[in-house]
Amino acid sequence: MISKVRPWLRDPEGRIEQLVGASLVRMIYPRSLICVQKEGKIIYSKGFGYANLEEDIKNTPTTIFHIASVSKQFTAFAIAMLADQGKLSLTDDIRKYLRSCRILDR
Repeated sequence: MISKVRPWLRDPEGRIEQLVGASLVRMIYPRSLICVQKEGKIIYSKGFGYANLEEDIKNTPTTIFHIASVSKQFTAFAIAMLADQGKLSLTDDIRKYLRSCRILDR
């Protein structure tokens, strides 16, 4: 219903919570953490949803998630960003960055 639509809040924290709230409504078991940094300082940090539904434990900014295989995409993206910035080359030998790993020696 149109009468239930609220205007966007002006403060950044309120707007973030409106956006997250609208997104999480569609999810069955919503869980997420949001952290916003500006100039290297955290300006907003909040947990949404539940870390444990059975025990009614809510997420907090310090909740630890087991991300398993999802971490591969973040690692690949971070490596691509470093390559784009000229901080590493995709053709470098991995031993250049992992010197202490004897298993990688030929």
